[in-house]
Amino acid sequence: ALPATVFIIGASNRPDLLDRSLLRPGRLDRMVYLGIAKEKLPLLQAVTRKFDLEQDHPTDEAPGDSTVLQAVARACPPNLTGADVAALCQDAYNIARRDRVETLDAVAAQANVSVTTLLLFLEELERNGVAASCQKVSREGNDRCLVMPLFPQVSEVDPTGCKLENLQPGLALCCGCHNQECSILALVHRRSAPNTNSLVWLAPIQGHSGDGSRRDVDTKGAMDGANTECDNCQRWATGSSVVCSSVSGFCPFTALKVRVGLRHFQEALAQLQPSVSMEDLKHYEQLQAEYQNTK
Repeated sequence: ALPATVFIIGASNRPDLLDRSLLRPGRLDRMVYLGIAKEKLPLLQAVTRKFDLEQDHPTDEAPGDSTVLQAVARACPPNLTGADVAALCQDAYNIARRDRVETLDAVAAQANVSVTTLLLFLEELERNGVAASCQKVSREGNDRCLVMPLFPQVSEVDPTGCKLENLQPGLALCCGCHNQECSILALVHRRSAPNTNSLVWLAPIQGHSGDGSRRDVDTKGAMDGANTECDNCQRWATGSSVVCSSVSGFCPFTALKVRVGLRHFQEALAQLQPSVSMEDLKHYEQLQAEYQNTK
């Protein structure tokens, strides 16, 4: 006989096929049903604990919950297993990483630099903690586009704004006022003559917090206004050849991070095929009602 401290545990998804003699008292006489977790939020929190989530703000009802994960948990069908939830999160991360790569490619193309050059610039920007010094800039007058360099810093800056020739050749992050209500960030690629310089308007400074995170703001008006080669931009460039463009949803202070948002989970969920069908789930629940004798 086996010692009293030894327990034999078996597992089956077809208890209806087991020999009844195995289920007699003193043998495998305790039947416990281990089904699919109905609450998906704890699984999502565990799998995404190292993710950088968009709009990751605590709620009053559950201080540790993320609004993104709550929305994903509500969208998950009941037949998603733990393995399915893990695959869902990994697919969402891969989609977010793909979007980040595409955004970096687009910004590099607009700034007329290679992706490697842009990545090196963003790494140096992050290393120097420029986000902490990013503040709203006020401007005087209504006929001038005031631009102040944030990184690399310029030794001498005119109080009325930095001129293009004050910048060193290469990439520079500037803080500009395109109109009286909105101060925005600009990525400038200063090139030697006779090459054309590039200026990429990024987003209103109000959309970037001091720690480099991105806040939800309405950037449409500011970006539409900065999307053309206006007289202010030409005047700021002091007659130099400048190509102006804009890009939305890009924060230079967090550009190297892969941030996973609700749209990434939604795309991954639309492509996911659950490993257990709803018919199988109903069948397992029927077996639970028939064979489980332990609660």
